[in-house]
Amino acid sequence: MIQTTVNIKFLTPCLGNVRKPDYDRFERSGTGAVTFLQSWWRETLSYGARALGKFQDSVLQTRIHPHIVGEVRRYKRYYNANQFTEHEAFLTDDVVSINAIIPDGMTEEDFKQILKLAGNYKGISPYGWREGYGRFTVV
Repeated sequence: MIQTTVNIKFLTPCLGNVRKPDYDRFERSGTGAVTFLQSWWRETLSYGARALGKFQDSVLQTRIHPHIVGEVRRYKRYYNANQFTEHEAFLTDDVVSINAIIPDGMTEEDFKQILKLAGNYKGISPYGWREGYGRFTVV
């Protein structure tokens, strides 16, 4: 197994989904770190592996640390001309770091290629990945 750190740059905003009266937030750990669930990463990695046409079994053994390292900001998601919901977010061009353990048989470059494919076409965002939020590339 290989431990690696990868920086990803968001191409579209990545939005928090935890509803609060004032604004929506990201999931947080007990220490306050932004967390992305392992199941979210598994779905994203599986998509990238299918698009690449290999490593479908290997990505199921990949573990990404739930803490996301990056600066959180605010984003207004408009749903009509005058109404919006405010979210915690990683904005377009923000770079965050993720730590991962990848299984034997997969190189760091293979992992980055899977992430890049998944990020460009699917992305990862607790709120609204189907609406195009959370698209990213590897930097």
